[in-house]
Amino acid sequence: MNSPSIYASTRGMSYVTLGYFTAVWERLKQLDLPIDHVIAQAGLKPEDLDVVNRHVYSDQMEAVLAAACQLSGDDFFCLKAGQQIQPMHLGALGHLLLSCSNPAELVELHTTYGRLVTNAYRVQYELDPFHCKGIWTCQTNEQRLSRHTIEFNLAAWSQLARSLVGIDIKPSKVEFPYPPPNDLSEYRKVFRCELVFDAPQVVVHFTPDLLAFPLRHAHSGMRTVLESELKRQLRELRTLNDSGAEFTKRVRSAISNGIRQGEVSLETTARKMNCSLRTLQRQLQSRELCFRSLLDEERRALAETYIADPSLCLADMAILLGFADQSTFQRAFRRWFGCTPRAKRLALLNQGAISRTASMAPPQAAGLPMP
Repeated sequence: MNSPSIYASTRGMSYVTLGYFTAVWERLKQLDLPIDHVIAQAGLKPEDLDVVNRHVYSDQMEAVLAAACQLSGDDFFCLKAGQQIQPMHLGALGHLLLSCSNPAELVELHTTYGRLVTNAYRVQYELDPFHCKGIWTCQTNEQRLSRHTIEFNLAAWSQLARSLVGIDIKPSKVEFPYPPPNDLSEYRKVFRCELVFDAPQVVVHFTPDLLAFPLRHAHSGMRTVLESELKRQLRELRTLNDSGAEFTKRVRSAISNGIRQGEVSLETTARKMNCSLRTLQRQLQSRELCFRSLLDEERRALAETYIADPSLCLADMAILLGFADQSTFQRAFRRWFGCTPRAKRLALLNQGAISRTASMAPPQAAGLPMP
């Protein structure tokens, strides 16, 4: 199923990949609970859940987690749901994790590609020979992750690490930025280590020896292909998160370069911007921009430069601007400037804007009549 809003327009907003919450839907089904009301908190319908790489705003998913806890009547629903996560729930990133040979590579990939899953937080790893930790920070200083979101994320990544390594590894200490719940039994079951509450931020501590454990899958043969796909997704995501002005500037630059190179279309512009055709179309539409209008404006700007160059004849100008024939160029020029190209060039000559000695080309080459 393809959706025109597979990515949220997320400039300045935090997002999360829908597939990351597959464990939540599965947990609700295990409890024989309806999910329609829960997913409605994010404005979703059951068929939307098939688009696992769709991005939705993270505050919507926080509302989903809160609704799931309320519906289940279980205050620790998120801890339990997080333990059901599978690598496949992370899409291409999950498959890439399966290609790693040790947890040190997992850390590297999490740092590099984690934003494909969410930008609501990032994990900064501090690794040294004696002590290691992952510090979880929000996208902005004003933003705070809810207890439900923290529980789900920490339980999920703990479970992923254990399933990938294949043994019961555990952190040495976990710090939580909220008061302790009345019952810590589920926390102890999930994390199996020292628990610290009312901490300044989320921090997961672990011993350096965990980084050397061999992973039980380690399908390294697929890593090159998978990483190439993730790099493409990052480029696409970068395009999506451009501000309106930055995006328009990039599109204009790509169009202008395409005109100069004699190859300009939506397809070639998308290639120059390192994104898919569908992404470019979606982003133009979301910003109420028209490719034809941008192309016309860039042609006009180049025409204004070319007409002031007496070494260029009008036939060459038409070709350089990508027009199929001279008559089409003449009509476009009259629409832009209210006169013919020849009249415009004569006016510039009479105004002294063009030096009559700037070029040794004969009058015909400058698009002017012979005296």
